[in-house]
Amino acid sequence: MRLEVPKPKVQETVTLPERLVEFMKYANELIVQEDEAATISSDDLIQLEEARGYLLAYGGLKEDDGSQFAFCYFAAPKQTRKKWQFELSREQIVDIAKGRLTELTMWACSSPDCGCKFQTPDDTCFYCDYEETPAT
Repeated sequence: MRLEVPKPKVQETVTLPERLVEFMKYANELIVQEDEAATISSDDLIQLEEARGYLLAYGGLKEDDGSQFAFCYFAAPKQTRKKWQFELSREQIVDIAKGRLTELTMWACSSPDCGCKFQTPDDTCFYCDYEETPAT
């Protein structure tokens, strides 16, 4: 059984990697085109793969007729462990796509080996914030 034991997070200002900027440009295109992937509430209708079929990022509109999107970005190619989870408004997505927004403030796990980053210090990391408890 896994028991949630949250660890402190470290605030960081991160420069958006080119891979993530390309994904945001793609998301912006879907929004501008009013594609169903960007207009229907979901957590994964907006997806982009890299070479060889590895998932770069995914996300979606948080609620129908809303303007907030939630995303999961895989910071290291071919890995699912080093992921960033965050929300952006429609305007922030446009700003990233046009090069006006180049940094985000994130909260990183304190373990240097983790690589996960989150929107708030209270978000829970699947890898760092749980401990296995013996079955009784």
